Amino acid sequence: MKFSRLVFPGVTMIAATYGLARFSFGLLLPEIRESLKMSEFASGVISSLFYLAYCFTIILSTVVTTKKGPKRMIISAGLSAFTGMLLMGVTPNAWVLALGVLFAGGSTGLISPPYGAAISLWITEDKQGKANTWINSGTSFGIALSGLGAILLASNWRLTYIIYAIMTFLIVAWNFTAIPKDGKNPRLRLNKGNLAIRGIKGAISLSLASLTLGISTAAFWTFSRSFIEAAGDYPAWQLSGFWVIIGMFGVLGGFSGALVERRGLP
Repeated sequence: MKFSRLVFPGVTMIAATYGLARFSFGLLLPEIRESLKMSEFASGVISSLFYLAYCFTIILSTVVTTKKGPKRMIISAGLSAFTGMLLMGVTPNAWVLALGVLFAGGSTGLISPPYGAAISLWITEDKQGKANTWINSGTSFGIALSGLGAILLASNWRLTYIIYAIMTFLIVAWNFTAIPKDGKNPRLRLNKGNLAIRGIKGAISLSLASLTLGISTAAFWTFSRSFIEAAGDYPAWQLSGFWVIIGMFGVLGGFSGALVERRGLP
């Protein structure tokens, strides 16, 4: 399969699920909180639903992808992101917002396993590392796009989410036509293993590092914009520009695949 045929729609799907549906929430949270009269505590609880949904859906997606192939879960992830952002855009209260967050957060868990499987199925082995890094860099493209959206649409967060939902629906349609049918018996099969880390070299330290990283980044993505807003007198375009810069530098991660191939992962 041609490299660009899978990678380009993959980049846009990751941009929609991670960048727009997930990480844009922290950027728009101050306006959402003010509009819906939410406390900091309620904002934190609702934000945590992104991660809760992710934990459940990534397990579900792995199981379904193993049995049915990647295409079904890729489309499901896009529709979940579309539904979540649409609900967030029309929400009358915090309860509907929380439901939208569950769908939006769930999309990130649904999308990760099937695209890894799709790369294994249809990209030649020598290009798989590059394909993985470029598709995952879609997160950064989405973050930069959400920052630009906030600059252009100012504080109209409802319209922002509705526009993002429409864009996501178009991305779903593109992926539906671009991803090949894998048939009833896809060639990809994942071996079932034991849920244990004993006996695996470096597993405990890696797990602790992942836990620490997850805790720190969760706080960053949810409250970093609010913190900067409270710490200094910055106009709205600079606060959104902060988000754009994060996304632009994150895109550089797309080049890490070539470095890994030459230097090795460590």
